[in-house]
Amino acid sequence: MNRIDRLYRILFAALLWLPLATPAQDADASAEPRAEAAAEDPAAVMLGVARALKEQQPALFGDAEGVLVTEVLPDTQGAAAGLVPDDVLIGYDEAPLSSTEQLIELTSKVGEDRSVVLRFLRDGRVREVSIHGGRIGVAIRNVAQTVLDRMIELNQAGQQADDQARYAEAL
Repeated sequence: MNRIDRLYRILFAALLWLPLATPAQDADASAEPRAEAAAEDPAAVMLGVARALKEQQPALFGDAEGVLVTEVLPDTQGAAAGLVPDDVLIGYDEAPLSSTEQLIELTSKVGEDRSVVLRFLRDGRVREVSIHGGRIGVAIRNVAQTVLDRMIELNQAGQQADDQARYAEAL
């Protein structure tokens, strides 16, 4: 690895991990504290499950990337329709869903007087429910891996490779 690559990795790691570090974690801490933190965030766990489902059964998603429901607000269409956290929305009014931005745009364009079909995945099965246009009343996250997610993943893989190389040199 040349010096520029190494410098880039160090700068990238500093930008991503240092602001997130707690006083109990130092630069040599293992990935276990980060894994524990992810386990404490139910949305992160649900997101991992949704991404794994998309990898294992892409046919369920069709042309959609999917939008994960992380919370259903009480007294909303989402609650009335029976949506629950961990559902993956894959279609709204016959349009495959690829992002949270797309869902927000679609719900803002369809009037509340119009009925639409909401398609979603639960327990590995596609389900459909009819709702009114407009806001659904759910908190959502993209299932598709974002560029930042991929950069973090690559950074972690690079750190692991560096650790393995240092360990091999020490032997």
